[in-house]
Amino acid sequence: LSDKSGIITEKKSIDEQVAELEQSRDAARGKLEEVQKQIEDLNATIEDAKNAIIQALNERATTKSQMGRYDTMMEQVQIRKAELTSRIVRAKSDEAEADQMIAELEKQFDEINEKITKLNEEQAAMDMRLSEIREELTKKDKLLQETREKYHQEKSKLDALNNLTERYEGYGGSVKMVMEQKKSEKGIIGVVADIIKVDKKYETAIETALGGNIQNIVTEDEGTAKRMIQFLKQNRFGRATFLPLTSIEHPQEFKNPDSLKEDGVIGMADELVDIDSKYRNVAKAMLGRIVVIDNVDHALKIAKKYDFGIRMVTLEGELLVPGGAISGGAFKNNSNLLGRRRELAELEKKVKELQTQIDDLDKEIISIREERNGLRVKSESQRLLLQNTFIEQNTARLNLEAAKEKREETASGYGDLKAEEKDIAEQMKEIEEGKERIQKELLDSELLEQEKTALVEQCQKQLEEVRETETECAAKAAEWDVEVEKMLQKQEFGQENVDRIDAEIKR
Repeated sequence: LSDKSGIITEKKSIDEQVAELEQSRDAARGKLEEVQKQIEDLNATIEDAKNAIIQALNERATTKSQMGRYDTMMEQVQIRKAELTSRIVRAKSDEAEADQMIAELEKQFDEINEKITKLNEEQAAMDMRLSEIREELTKKDKLLQETREKYHQEKSKLDALNNLTERYEGYGGSVKMVMEQKKSEKGIIGVVADIIKVDKKYETAIETALGGNIQNIVTEDEGTAKRMIQFLKQNRFGRATFLPLTSIEHPQEFKNPDSLKEDGVIGMADELVDIDSKYRNVAKAMLGRIVVIDNVDHALKIAKKYDFGIRMVTLEGELLVPGGAISGGAFKNNSNLLGRRRELAELEKKVKELQTQIDDLDKEIISIREERNGLRVKSESQRLLLQNTFIEQNTARLNLEAAKEKREETASGYGDLKAEEKDIAEQMKEIEEGKERIQKELLDSELLEQEKTALVEQCQKQLEEVRETETECAAKAAEWDVEVEKMLQKQEFGQENVDRIDAEIKR
């Protein structure tokens, strides 16, 4: 019994040691499992990191391929942009040329319009001038006709008066006969009326003052007078009074000079006539003692004041002679021998003036007609020029419209090009954004690769350390397994001893 108790005590001690050894072995195995789990985790992490690296490399290859495509697309777009830029420059140049062409055509069109306006104004001015010329010619023709009628009237009067003057109508027959000899008898100067000139307002007074003396014939000398008297006698042509210049060299003076200061006195009759100085004595002899008064009332006052001793004549032809006799009244005929020369001169002057007017009018009419004809030719030429200018205007308008249409087409094309340029810019922007995105992806991929590579290196380093720990833990666990196995053998042996002792006791 004492052996069994000792064996049981020993077995119990062995059981306790087995339990302790198994516990230590289990702890060593648990640690080994932990280390192996770390190794497995590290291997998994490394594998994941390597897979991530491989995936990143694969993705990077794809991304780089996309980058290449983007580069290709960018090159193509840049080529398109270069071509488009060239087309835009050409379009802009075409647009500028079109603008310049339009400006030139508008200038040309405006110049043509100004030319048409000027031509129209000139044409209107010519038409107006032609109208004025028509009116002017009508007036000039009418005036010429009227002037010619006046000319013929006055010429007829002049011819008639010349005829009367040349034939000495109104003079006595004897005077006419003597005056017909004037060409052959050089000593005959002429009748008194031929050598005296007087203002029209004094004609009546002077002719009245002269009376019958107006038909007296003035000769150079007494010899001429004697021959003409003998001529009249021989041909029984009647009588005539002669005034030889040599016989009237000292005419009598006027005896009442104070009367010339009276009211109404115009002057001495001889001083109111115009006569050659050679014949001044003739005038003085016939008129030097006769006073011309403005009217009969003044004449009567003067006559009374000077005791009717002055011979006076009024402007209206009243004659007051010494002694108080007064002659007056209406003239029976109006031969006006004294005024005939004046009338002749006036008519000659008037006829000459009318002839000058006719000549001037003829010249004016010819000049106006020449101007009219020239204007007609110029007007016709102007109309043709205006017609051609209208054609030029229409051509210029069509050219301008065509240029504007072309400009609109160019502008439309330019707008399309600008729209395309905008589209290309958007494409380039998208490509640049794509490239930036890919560049970022490449960068992220490289960073990921670096990160994963670092992680792999770190994990491999940890793995090496953990493998060393695993080796140690495995050795330790094996040692514990040996110790446990030994203890189990001892335990088994102790149990066999207990079972043997129990068996011996039972027997």
